[in-house]
Amino acid sequence: MDNKMYHSLLNLKEALGETTDGVKSRAGELITELLEDFQEKSTDYQHELEEYIMDKPLKSMGLAIGFGILIGKFIL
Repeated sequence: MDNKMYHSLLNLKEALGETTDGVKSRAGELITELLEDFQEKSTDYQHELEEYIMDKPLKSMGLAIGFGILIGKFIL
């Protein structure tokens, strides 16, 4: 293999490596953003649920018992 082709292949290898690193870095950033969004939304839902339970304790208890019975029927 001549020297010019060898250097061209080395340059191509380096460019591909940089592109791959860029893609991995961006994928990591996207995953981090998604996890942060998920954590924020789950915290919001938790607060909404806590407020609902405090505002309507009997209805919440009835729903919990109903779901418990329903899940129990599926398990047994």
